Amino acid sequence: MNPKHAPSRSSTPAAHELLSRQLDAGVLILELDAASRVVYATPGLEELLGWDGATECYTQPPERYPQLLSDAAHLLQGGGDTRAELTVGGRTYEVDGRWRRGADGALHALFRFIEIRVPETAPDLMRLAADSTEDYAIFTLDNEGCVTSWNSAAERMFGYAEAQALGRHFSMLFVAEDRVNGVPGDEMRRARDEGRAEGERWLLRADGQRFYCSGVLTPLRNRQLYGYAKIARDLTARKRAEREREVLLRHERIVRARAQAANQLKDEFLAVMSHELKHPLNLIYANAELLTRLPEVQSSALGQRAAQVIQRSVLGQAKIIDDLLDLSRLHTGKLRLAAASVEWRRVVETVVQASRAEAEEQGVTLVLEPGPEVWLNADEVRIEQIVWNLVSNAIKFTPRGGTVAVSVEPAPVADGAPDAPTGAWLKVVDTGRGISPAVLPRLFDMFAQADGLAARRQGGLGIGLALVRQLAELHGGRVQAESAGEGCGATFAVWLPAVSGPGAASGAEAAAESAAAGSLAGVRVLLVDDSVETLEAFHQLLAMEGAVVTAVSTGAQALARARDETYDVIVSDIGMPEMDGHELLARLRGLPGHARSPAVALTGFGRSDDVQRALAAGFRAHLNKPVRIEALLSVLRELVAEGPAHAEDVR
Repeated sequence: MNPKHAPSRSSTPAAHELLSRQLDAGVLILELDAASRVVYATPGLEELLGWDGATECYTQPPERYPQLLSDAAHLLQGGGDTRAELTVGGRTYEVDGRWRRGADGALHALFRFIEIRVPETAPDLMRLAADSTEDYAIFTLDNEGCVTSWNSAAERMFGYAEAQALGRHFSMLFVAEDRVNGVPGDEMRRARDEGRAEGERWLLRADGQRFYCSGVLTPLRNRQLYGYAKIARDLTARKRAEREREVLLRHERIVRARAQAANQLKDEFLAVMSHELKHPLNLIYANAELLTRLPEVQSSALGQRAAQVIQRSVLGQAKIIDDLLDLSRLHTGKLRLAAASVEWRRVVETVVQASRAEAEEQGVTLVLEPGPEVWLNADEVRIEQIVWNLVSNAIKFTPRGGTVAVSVEPAPVADGAPDAPTGAWLKVVDTGRGISPAVLPRLFDMFAQADGLAARRQGGLGIGLALVRQLAELHGGRVQAESAGEGCGATFAVWLPAVSGPGAASGAEAAAESAAAGSLAGVRVLLVDDSVETLEAFHQLLAMEGAVVTAVSTGAQALARARDETYDVIVSDIGMPEMDGHELLARLRGLPGHARSPAVALTGFGRSDDVQRALAAGFRAHLNKPVRIEALLSVLRELVAEGPAHAEDVR
């Protein structure tokens, strides 16, 4: 190309700076004029060529680029572009030469030194990935199952160095019984035929130690089979944890089964104990009731007082037995509430009236404070237990001349929060011996008694207040006790959530209404009990009410009489030998005239399960021994008045 016809190639310093900024960091520029003087040089270029940076005119070519001056002369004559390559310090540069017209109008030689950056050799990424994996052993096999590669994790897991593993058949990793059974070959076959073979098994380390491992074997194919790849993971720690967990679970199941069996035995023992203890109590109570009805006793104040003391003592002992059973059921979660509408003040009045004789005997004034009705959705039997325990406890610990005041006060829960539920407090305030501050926190604990030996002289097992707390909490309530100290009396309070008004009439009210309307005169009663003494007592008591009673002591006798006669109501014990009450009733139902005869169970088995079983067997009512004659008469009048088709279950 003729320079004078070539386009202008500016060679000003500003142009050099602009060009230098636009080029990559590895580009250096050198410009020489016709006299080989340096017009422009990128800093660092002299170091690259080995020239003195202070030199402005070069007459000798640099050793690192010997053809520099000849290339420059070629360009200054308007010759074509030049190409050269030089290597310095391990770095290679491509030198691109061309002519350029300088600011003085003359031709200049312009050289660009461009570093040739050779990309690093790419590593074997798959091998790098395999060797970088710490948790998974990865190795490959040829078509025969011999190891062809072995990563570092495989070395750690199996204990073989790569040099030791290469070329060996991978069956060396299997336990003896798996090798005998052909498991290695089967894995290869499944991988080949199904595309993969995976599973978990015990494998061997180089030192012979077994360990539990999961793994998958896959074929290496590219139109033909080149071998297999195996990935394995050590699961020994997980397997050991699973075994320990299984052992713990088995142990827990055994312990739970033993505990359940022990609880079942305990429940059965307590039920039998209750039955055996209540049988004589029932007999004593029934005979005491007979005494109170005899004209000779009715005309004797001493006789009446003695009979009443016997009855109160029997009921007190029965209450202790029931409290023990209820606490056992509470602790095992077997106590169930039969919730219904209950007027709390009426229950309190009933308990207070029943406790007046005991209070008078102790020389204690028992006062029921006036108050409005308070309705609860609660189990009336359990509410009565709460009230009875608190009132009897207060009477017991109040000295002669003292006072026990009982009240029911509508109020929100004690925290006074605006959204607190409505409810009521039962308060029992006594002027008794009081309670020391050290005792108050544990007063509602099981077997706790305020003053140790001194308290035990008053009697009781220390379970009444514990039962009160648990029954209150079961109803969604709470308990508290207050005392200013010994000799200052005490206040016991129970808060229970209330409802706006009565629902259906409570069982006690319905029974009372029915009792008022009914009569037992001429009512035919089949009475069954294996205790001849109990049979005679209840026979006499029912006969005094006008009932026509057939009394028998075995189920077989009852069936024989029922084949010849029909009865308006059946009253039977449950725990009888040879034929119990459940079987007797089932067989009676098959006799003409007795398919729907109302039946009442009298028994010392008073658990909720016992009640439900009796009701399920067809009994319309279940009365726990010792049976108060008033309760039995009330139930009989109710059942007779309503008739066989309408009688409802009564606890």
